[in-house]
Amino acid sequence: IVLFGASPAAAEVERFLAANSAAIVAYADNSPAKQASGFCGKDVLSAAAAADFAHEGGAIVIASAYQTEIAIQLTHELGAPVAAIFPYVSDMFAKHFGSDSIAPNRGRIEALIARLADEDSKRYVSALTKFRWTMSPVDLPRNRRVTGFYGYDAAGMGPFPGAHIVDCGAYTGDTAEAYMRRLNGEATITAIEPMPESFAALVDTIRKNGWGQSVRPVNAAVGAVNGVVALGGSFVKPDPRASIHRQDSAATQQVQVASLDTMFTNRNQPVDLIKIDIEGYELDALEGARKVIGAWKPDLAIAGYHKPEHLWEVPEAIWALDPGYEIHAGHHPSATYEVEFYCVNAARRTKAA
Repeated sequence: IVLFGASPAAAEVERFLAANSAAIVAYADNSPAKQASGFCGKDVLSAAAAADFAHEGGAIVIASAYQTEIAIQLTHELGAPVAAIFPYVSDMFAKHFGSDSIAPNRGRIEALIARLADEDSKRYVSALTKFRWTMSPVDLPRNRRVTGFYGYDAAGMGPFPGAHIVDCGAYTGDTAEAYMRRLNGEATITAIEPMPESFAALVDTIRKNGWGQSVRPVNAAVGAVNGVVALGGSFVKPDPRASIHRQDSAATQQVQVASLDTMFTNRNQPVDLIKIDIEGYELDALEGARKVIGAWKPDLAIAGYHKPEHLWEVPEAIWALDPGYEIHAGHHPSATYEVEFYCVNAARRTKAA
């Protein structure tokens, strides 16, 4: 196997392949500088050389978020066989692939597609389902309505200037930065992050940008009920994969958990948008936001890719809370396999209009 993408993102893929006795013989990358210097003690091939390797019976696993673009380059432009090109794979994403993840849930997937709010969303989820079945990255084009980091082009979709945004899984402040840029600083954000190193970086991001009056950091996890939970991940540096569900972590730490209903139900400030990307704990967070969602009917931006079943379970949970939500399906701007749901409540949209 050749790993395409000589960057730190390759480490997670390489660990998974090594655990499954797959031999990595080289990397590949489109950067001439990386081709000249090598990476992690191995040669770095050009795309053309990688395509030749595939023709000779080797496989290429794309260790990059831009897997669709790279797959098209290798197959359409350089003639590599489609069957030799595989997507980003890890302990988490491996469970998304194959008939066992699709066939038993076909009815729920078809019901989801039929109920999505726009044709681009329907085409995207259909393509995502095919991609999960075939493992062929060329089967997964972008949804053209994705406008950036947690942004989607849909009627009435916020946030709008003056919004109060609740950012669950704030990490180091990257989402807060995106929203503040988009709204020219005209927003207030409650940024919730449980991991101590990530939270420290979040506080530093707020300080550096002078957002002390606009962005309020909260050091907690978000869940269905209040309590304490063990979080696994790195406690040395910010860890984007830190999770309650993470079982492979060498270190865990007890952190406080609070529901959004506890945080916001009795506050006078309305909640205009809730973003949730918390490594597989999204359904718990939604369950703990019943009162907030019922009272304010905020726009929602919810990750739906940490577990295979979240593709249909997350929108089902949102509709169970309020069937008035119009749900659009997009993805991370660069990682088309990371599905995200963008939701606007019909009653709120009518009021805004």
